[in-house]
Amino acid sequence: MINKDLHLTPTGRVRRTYEEIYGPKRAAEMKAEKSKTYKQRFGKEKADEIKTKVGKNSKKYWDNLTEKELKDIKIKRSKKQKEYLNNMSKKELNKHKTKISKRIKKYWNNLTEEEINKIKTENSEKQKKYLDNLTKEELIKYKAKKSKNTKKQWAKMTKKERSVLITKQNEGKKKHLANLSKKEMDEYRTKQGKKSKEVWDKMTEEERNKRRANMSKASLKQFRNGKKINHVKRIVYEGITYRSSWEIKFVKWANLKNIKWEYETERCKVNISKGRTYTIDFYLPEINKYVEVKGRHEEEDYYKLNEAVTQGYNIVMVDRTNINNIDLHNYWKIK
Repeated sequence: MINKDLHLTPTGRVRRTYEEIYGPKRAAEMKAEKSKTYKQRFGKEKADEIKTKVGKNSKKYWDNLTEKELKDIKIKRSKKQKEYLNNMSKKELNKHKTKISKRIKKYWNNLTEEEINKIKTENSEKQKKYLDNLTKEELIKYKAKKSKNTKKQWAKMTKKERSVLITKQNEGKKKHLANLSKKEMDEYRTKQGKKSKEVWDKMTEEERNKRRANMSKASLKQFRNGKKINHVKRIVYEGITYRSSWEIKFVKWANLKNIKWEYETERCKVNISKGRTYTIDFYLPEINKYVEVKGRHEEEDYYKLNEAVTQGYNIVMVDRTNINNIDLHNYWKIK
């Protein structure tokens, strides 16, 4: 009879520890050697040779496999990983996650920008292929799973973590849009418009009313918290209607300095693309400079200002940084 407390291998053999086979001293030495890297054991040159050999052999093995064999291996690995993680306690799981996150951070920190961009493009291409091969039902299931996972992650996060994540996403989006060309920007806008239209068309009247109510609630919250709601204001000053009080501040400053100015005239218009124009706030004819007054920068503003600068317009920015000390040498730089 085999003792139930013994650990058995899949073939039925008794699994013994290093301590049982070699003794505690030798077992400790072996574990210490195993924990060392190839560089620590053999040196840099030998370690690189071993890694290249191992990489070549593994590549040959994976290249010779069929699609069915690959799927079977992935399924087996995922099952084993699930069993391994399910048997862990909460503390062990957290330790495991922290270890993996540290390894991933080290890996990404050692990469260059070119390598990161290559990996991102490869991953995006793989994802596109995977999604294209899915049926409609499989796509719906995939999207539902993704939304559930995001909701779970969002629920676990604190308010600070959420705000940091949102700011990072917005910064990345701004950089991406700033680097786009005219054609790419137009394609991006058309895609976004189509997506929003599809979502709106699928919604019922009740859902649309809820969306409108939520938007109005958000504006009310901003008002109660003392924040300005992002609506276009019209303020009349000396017979001219301006969009904001900041524009009036600039007008007062220019009048004190005896600087001639034009507000949103035809000379302030810039052709962007496909007959579209961008009107710069002020033109100073004596100095041949354009002035843009902005309380906050939005995604489209980066594209428009970059277009104007590339066409040779000298645009001076008046924003939060210099509204109280206006400087006509604060030119807009392409971002």
